Amino acid sequence: MIPARRLALQLLGWVVLWRAALLIVAFVAPFILPFKPSFPLTELLQDLAIPHWLSAWANFDGVYYLTLISRGYLAVGYVQAFFPIWPLILMPIWWVGSDLTWVVLVGQLVALGCFAGALLLYRHLLTHTEKITSQPFTWLVVLLLLFPTSFYFAALYSESLFLLLVLGVFICAFHKKWWWAGILAGVASGTRVVGIFLVPALVIELVSQSQLWQSRNLSLTSLLAWTRAHVGQLSAISLGVVGLLGYSIFLWWHFADPLYFFRVQSEFGGGRQESLVLFPQVVWRYLKILTTVPLDLRYLIYLQEFLAGVGGLVILLLGFRKVRLSLWFFSLMAVLLPTLTGTFSSMPRYILVAPAIFLIINAWLADHPKLRIVWLIISTLLLLCNTVLFIQGYWVA
Repeated sequence: MIPARRLALQLLGWVVLWRAALLIVAFVAPFILPFKPSFPLTELLQDLAIPHWLSAWANFDGVYYLTLISRGYLAVGYVQAFFPIWPLILMPIWWVGSDLTWVVLVGQLVALGCFAGALLLYRHLLTHTEKITSQPFTWLVVLLLLFPTSFYFAALYSESLFLLLVLGVFICAFHKKWWWAGILAGVASGTRVVGIFLVPALVIELVSQSQLWQSRNLSLTSLLAWTRAHVGQLSAISLGVVGLLGYSIFLWWHFADPLYFFRVQSEFGGGRQESLVLFPQVVWRYLKILTTVPLDLRYLIYLQEFLAGVGGLVILLLGFRKVRLSLWFFSLMAVLLPTLTGTFSSMPRYILVAPAIFLIINAWLADHPKLRIVWLIISTLLLLCNTVLFIQGYWVA
C-alpha cells in the first residue's frame, strides 16, 4: 500500500493537473460559444477585477452564495434556498476586504482543497467496503475526475465541502468515533438538506456493527435493551440534526416558515414543485420531454438529467450488496430526495455526493476493462462539453 503522505501528494498533483486542464477549457470556451448568462445577478461577476475564465466559476448558484456572503439572508429573496455553512466558511474573506473578487478566487481554492481531501478519504472508504476493497483506487480517482459534472468540485459550490463531510462522517462511524461522526453530520445537515439523512444512515451503521439484525429475538423488550445499551452512541448521532434544525429555526424566526428553504425552490424554475411528486411520475415526464423537444444543446441536458436520475437509482439497486448498507442508504436518499420536487433537474450534479454510486461503478468497470475505456472516453467528452456550457452561462446542472 502507498504510504499516506506519498498518496496525499499524488492526489494533490492529480487534482492540480485536473484543475489546470479545466481552466484551459474555461479560457477557450468563449471561442466556442457566446456568453449567454441564463441566471440572475450577473452584475456581481461583471464587476469583479478578474478575467471571465476565472470569474465564471461562480456562475449560477455561485452568484447566490456571493449574495449571501455580501448581503446576508434578509436582503435578497430566494437565497434562503441555500444552506449557511458554505457561505459562512467564505464570509471571513469578505470581512477582510469587502471584495468579492477575493471571495471568488479563494473560494475556488477552498473548494479544490476540500475535493483533494475527499479523494484521500475515498481511499480510506474503499478499504472499508468489504466486497470491493481489491478494486484499484487509481481508477476510482480517474472516474471521479473525469465524470461529466466533476467541474462543480472546482466551482464556487458546496459540492466539495459536502462530499468531504459525508465521507468523514462514514469513516468516523466505521471506526466507532460516534461523537465525531455526529458533529460532522450536524455540519453536513447545515450545508445541504440531504445531509439530514446521515442521521438514519448512522443509526443503520450502529445497528449493523452491533449485529442487532442477527438476533433471533427482536421483541420490543430486546429493542429497548439495545437502545439503553447504546444511548451514548445514539446521543452522538442525534447531533446530526443540529445544522438543519438551526437553519429551520432561523427561517421560522425571520420568515415564519421553518421550511422556507423548500418553499422557494419552485421560484428557480426547472419544473420544481412544492407538492411532492413520485419517482415514476418524474420518469414519465422526462420520457415525454425526450420524445418532443428538438435535438439541440437543451436536449443534451435533459438526456443527462434523465440518465443521472434513472441511472443513479438503477446502479444503486443492482449494486445493493457491494457496499455497506449505511452508505447505500444515504446515497439512495441523495438520489431520491431531489426528485420529490417533480424533476431530474440538477441530478448530474446531485449524484456527485452519492459515494456508493461511484464505488459500484468502479467495481463494475474493473471487471470490464474495455467498457471502462469506452466509459471514460464518453465521460471526458461530456465533461469538456458541460464545462464550456457552464462557463458560458448555459444551464447544465
